[in-house]
Amino acid sequence: MRHKESLCRLEVFGCQFLTPSCLQTVYEVCPGLQHLNIGQVPKVNAHCLAVMTLQLKCLISLNVTGLQANCVKLQSLTFSSCPGVTDMTLHRISKYTTCIRSLDVSGCKAVTDAGVQSLALRCRRLQQLDLSSTGTGNRGVTLLANYCSRHLCTVKLSFCHITSESILKLCRRCKRLKVLHLYGSAHLPSEREIREPHPSIKGMSSEEQDRLRSLFHAYDADNSGRIERSEFLTICAELQVSAAEADRIFNRLDVDQDGTVTLLEFINGFHDRHGGDMESDRGDVSDAWEHFERRMGEQAKFIPRHEQASTLYHNVSLTEPRLIPQLENVIMNFTKEIKQQNSEMENLALAIKRAQDQASMQLSEMEEEMEHRIHAAERKTRDQERKQTEAALSELRRSYETEVCELQCKIQRMQMIEEKYNDITGKDESQALKKKISELTLDNQKVETGVAKVSDQSRLSA
Repeated sequence: MRHKESLCRLEVFGCQFLTPSCLQTVYEVCPGLQHLNIGQVPKVNAHCLAVMTLQLKCLISLNVTGLQANCVKLQSLTFSSCPGVTDMTLHRISKYTTCIRSLDVSGCKAVTDAGVQSLALRCRRLQQLDLSSTGTGNRGVTLLANYCSRHLCTVKLSFCHITSESILKLCRRCKRLKVLHLYGSAHLPSEREIREPHPSIKGMSSEEQDRLRSLFHAYDADNSGRIERSEFLTICAELQVSAAEADRIFNRLDVDQDGTVTLLEFINGFHDRHGGDMESDRGDVSDAWEHFERRMGEQAKFIPRHEQASTLYHNVSLTEPRLIPQLENVIMNFTKEIKQQNSEMENLALAIKRAQDQASMQLSEMEEEMEHRIHAAERKTRDQERKQTEAALSELRRSYETEVCELQCKIQRMQMIEEKYNDITGKDESQALKKKISELTLDNQKVETGVAKVSDQSRLSA
């Protein structure tokens, strides 16, 4: 594998034939991996993950989408202080591991109320949850109180920005809560408030009240604490309840006739109407819901907001049993569409991933081709420059040699001219000297003649 020492990101999403032994080899030869995507790889198992944790000490981001298909006993996940864990991670965990019991995402700053919402709505059997030092707020805590209250026994919310009202709501709704960490919280309720007994209605069990509260929150779309007539009629219309029947039910619940239904009015309305029958019918309704889930088979896992749907089924069974077939048809139609959409989304995700992988491979090939072309162009340019330089040097050398030859010829001509000049100059001087000697000889003779005459005259005078 090329560049194995410097490889920091590996994505093999959807690779159907990738084996655990191959992945283990990758872990061994690429210990510096920081980002790993092994989602939808069908042969990944728990042993493969154990080897990964031993080998990859620098791992920051991990995608194990679809892991539940091979790790059927997976009930506990810990992602403490992993910056790559986000709301999308929690969304996928809630989608593929709905039976998870324990989850630790403490220190994951990117986790917010949106991720907690996915957990609360799908992982209804969650028992232990650590959200310390995350972006969880009041909304996330409220969702946990509304939808995970039956099984939660340990909740850690240290250093989260939440109010005392949300903490009290969590304490009052979660009957099995034994451990609650609130280190670093600015708003803490008193111990008396935390231990205050839950408000109850005489003749109605806390479990039934919880169901009615969940149903109330399902109708309360804007979380205002009151169900308005428009919200109630909209949901009833989706359940194919006639407008007249829905209006009659709303008027019966709205005791003070202010156009809205509070939680107390909602619970009292159901209690007054079916107080004597609720306890005896609860078991039958639960059996009916479980039977309905068994009839749906694998399709049951696609029921959206499972807890709300179950609560709605229970309450409709108690109030309007004749609407149950319509409700079942609506739920089955919804689950069919959701299953089809999930399948299409998974296929689309695989197609996108393959396209991305193919594009990455093409990009790598293009980069290599560009490097080859650049190197070839550089070599060609260097060769051309070398040839041009050699040609220029040869031309300069020839020009220099030509000039040297010309200079040598000129020097030779100058030497010849000089010799001729010297010869000519020497001949002219000898002739002048001869002429001068002749003149001097004549003068000498004249002087001698004169001297002789003077001597003769002197003798004659004597």
